[in-house]
Amino acid sequence: MNKRNIIVFGAGGHALVVADAVQACGGAVVGYVDTIAPERKGQLFNGAPIVGGLDDVLSYVAGSNIGVAFGFGDCAARYALMRNLSEHNIELVTVVHPAAVVSRSAEIGRGVYIGPQAVVEAQARIGEGAIINCGACVCHECRIGSAVTVCPGVVMGGKTSVGDQTWLGIGATLIDKVSVGSGCFIGAGAAVVADLPDGVLAVGVPARVVRKLN
Repeated sequence: MNKRNIIVFGAGGHALVVADAVQACGGAVVGYVDTIAPERKGQLFNGAPIVGGLDDVLSYVAGSNIGVAFGFGDCAARYALMRNLSEHNIELVTVVHPAAVVSRSAEIGRGVYIGPQAVVEAQARIGEGAIINCGACVCHECRIGSAVTVCPGVVMGGKTSVGDQTWLGIGATLIDKVSVGSGCFIGAGAAVVADLPDGVLAVGVPARVVRKLN
């Protein structure tokens, strides 16, 4: 990202992480958004004001050069908000921590966050609004959908694919060429060695489907 002013959508732990990356890139966080607790509007969080909710953001950035970065983990909420902001022509900023390693041939969508020590290899494709957390490894030619959360320490083998709005828990491993559907939740430390359908909770080594998700 260029050196610029950013509003971070979120005002919790992940927002702190994103703000740190913004500042490491030479940018500035001018505000945060909390849609869960509207009473926090006007309070200071991490050195900048909480500007309010979505309507406040729309008026705050109108006619300005302020971009919006995602700073919360909920996949479904991020997916919905991404479309809402796009309809209002709000710029979604991709934030890549300078300590991340991203191949020049990788395709990175809008509104993506890539954390320190994460690796995104050649010809990987990261969908809009995805989170690639610290220490994650996305190997060559992986396909990650929109609003996916890749937690710290996840390892994705070459040519794996993950559908929209899926959560890969801390330290999960996906072997080469395996496919995980949309709307899944893969537990921490799971080892995915076979394809998984849409909308399932899978845990364990090897990962097994526990139940369908709503």
